[in-house]
Amino acid sequence: MQKFKNIVFVIISTLVLANCGGGGGGGGGSEPAPVPTPPPAPTASISANPTTLWVNESVTLTWSSTNATGCSAGGEWSGDNKDPSGEESVTVTKDGELTYSITCSSGTRSATSEVVITANPINQTGKYTNEDGTYVYIEAEQGNLFNTPAKWTYSLREHGGYTYPNSETGEPIILDGGWYDNRIKTCRSADLNGDEYPDVVAQSVWNWQAQPTSQPEDMLNPERRPRVHFFINDGQGKFSDAQDIILGEDYYRMNTYKDLAIGDLNNDGLDDIITPSGSGGVLLWQVVDDGILLLMSNAEGKYEDKTSLINFPRITRDRGDFTEEVLGLGGAEGIGIIDVNSDGWKDIVMFTIAQPEQGYRFPLVLLNNEGESFEPWDRYKNDNSPFLFTEWVAMRDAQVADFDNDGDEDMFLLCYTDCWRESSSLYEAGSNTGFVLINDEGDFNKENIVHFPEGTLSDVNKNDAMSVGDINGDGLVDIVIAQGKSDPYYVSRNIQILINTGEGFSDETEARIENLRNDFNGHPEGNIFLIDYDNDGDLDIFDYQDNVRNGYSTSNNNAPTEEDKKFPYWKNGGALFLNDGGGIFTYQEEDTTTTGELPNLFEPWKMATFNEPYHICPVDFGEGYGYGFGFSGGPGEEAPNVNPPEGEPYVDYNLEGFAFGRKVSNQDNFRQE
Repeated sequence: MQKFKNIVFVIISTLVLANCGGGGGGGGGSEPAPVPTPPPAPTASISANPTTLWVNESVTLTWSSTNATGCSAGGEWSGDNKDPSGEESVTVTKDGELTYSITCSSGTRSATSEVVITANPINQTGKYTNEDGTYVYIEAEQGNLFNTPAKWTYSLREHGGYTYPNSETGEPIILDGGWYDNRIKTCRSADLNGDEYPDVVAQSVWNWQAQPTSQPEDMLNPERRPRVHFFINDGQGKFSDAQDIILGEDYYRMNTYKDLAIGDLNNDGLDDIITPSGSGGVLLWQVVDDGILLLMSNAEGKYEDKTSLINFPRITRDRGDFTEEVLGLGGAEGIGIIDVNSDGWKDIVMFTIAQPEQGYRFPLVLLNNEGESFEPWDRYKNDNSPFLFTEWVAMRDAQVADFDNDGDEDMFLLCYTDCWRESSSLYEAGSNTGFVLINDEGDFNKENIVHFPEGTLSDVNKNDAMSVGDINGDGLVDIVIAQGKSDPYYVSRNIQILINTGEGFSDETEARIENLRNDFNGHPEGNIFLIDYDNDGDLDIFDYQDNVRNGYSTSNNNAPTEEDKKFPYWKNGGALFLNDGGGIFTYQEEDTTTTGELPNLFEPWKMATFNEPYHICPVDFGEGYGYGFGFSGGPGEEAPNVNPPEGEPYVDYNLEGFAFGRKVSNQDNFRQE
């Protein structure tokens, strides 16, 4: 059997060799192709430094590879064309455990490596301290940030009380004695130092009036305090008190009211400021100092009281212990800074009445003598064209803009109730609430005056504030007005919208905004602003109503029940209406002034300035931060940036605070250590 197997093996082997071309001159095939050696597999590695950091900080990612032609990033970073090795700095924008990966490829094969870092959260709800010792409160759920205190203001004297002659119920209000006060009422953006960041000018008011019932000693010499306040923007979302750039104490005034006129009067590139008096009682003219304040910048970038540059006779005031020379202008609320005669220098247009010994007449136009003086223009002495001082009644607000797009600025005037006396040829029933003084190459002609339509509340309409700007994108300047009722006294509040037709104004209020306030929760006092709040290129409306606390109006004593006083907008009196681009306004329900949970987490008195404010004004924080707000209220917690007078608070002096607030920005970096 074994022999047979060997024979078979020999035969088969022979056949196999023959088939492999082993002879006979046949076949002749090529050698078999070698199997290629596979390329080495790529490798990848990545590391991070640091591995623990805060949001908004940067992490350095370092990666390398072998046997790879390129890499791509994954996880929390991106990029498909990374080099086979390299280093890159990446800013971390969210918190938590974050994975960064690198995948490197040879074309057919790849390798991946990853690293995990820990990013600690920032800008969480809490209280933080700035380098200057002021405080920052953040409400993360609402996304709101508050910086306090920016400033404290003080009153050092008390008055003996007086009686205010009217109220919502028609009864006079007896006001007991108390501090004169120095409460910031409104603010505006301005350029105070020539950098690219918008600064803030605020003005404060007293809480006293010159009435027939006021005490003789109060009428003799009411308290004077700083009524203008400067705040410089640091470009990082914060404003700091800059009162030190106003020189001396000459700029102290008895009162200012309502609004500020801002413009460059000496052509040095910085804004100058004019503040009016007003709302000081029916006998204000008997006690007032100059009645206006002109603050101008000097060559060193400081500001000085330059009211003395107004060339007009002064009167002598007897103050008991001393006498002083003053302009004595009462109720100067219609002020515009405008280049009337197109000589390149801004002039001053002012509606006010002088003292009896000055003949009551104050010039309508003060021409700018190249910043050296302001001279009455003979053409307008208020006793000739365009009208007599006895024709107009009372102004409430003034704005400057080009109504007719002819290249020069015109003056928009808002009247308190009526503009013109019925004896005036300018009086028009139903069109008596405001007007535009058209600048016709330096002429203000009576026949060119453009009247506003009737107010929304007809014959009991009482205007309080105005703002102007192009709201519907047609290139013409429109008007928004805040107004209420004169009867019942100081109730209700509507926003009126007047659209510029090119020849006049059309009242389009009902088609463009919904007014929700009534006689029981509305109050006429408070400013209105046109601002681009949401930075979309059109003008939005921010309206602020005085005397709203915790969602209820405190002024409407005529309301049947407390619930009738419930305010239909933000709980502190604000209301923001966003523009759709065509001049249709929608109320934004999100309250960007709310403190949310903060009062439940911290002692409320420490944040009184912005938690229950007396007044709110919109503030431009500049690029990257957008619009926020200024808050006037109680002083809150003391910080190193305030310097109270000697003595005991509320015994030797009264104090109030001013703070700023805005939305949290991705540029903020507040950490809980």
